[in-house]
Amino acid sequence: MVDGQLQGMTITANNKKTSILCFEYFKYGDAINPSDIIGKDIRCGGTLASVEVNPNNSKIWISKLHIENAFAREMTPR
Repeated sequence: MVDGQLQGMTITANNKKTSILCFEYFKYGDAINPSDIIGKDIRCGGTLASVEVNPNNSKIWISKLHIENAFAREMTPR
């Protein structure tokens, strides 16, 4: 929690896990109880506020996405 707002982060990597493709930072709009989603397949979404690209073009990390009014909900099987 930062400044009274629940926040979360995910990391997306390549298959070999040698490069981070994207950091995703979520600022949730509504309260989330972590015990409701632990161990489940979760979908996160929201409003894309900004995209930050690595300024030195290294392959260690490529971009950061900042998402506001985010949500986390259990995925339903297809």
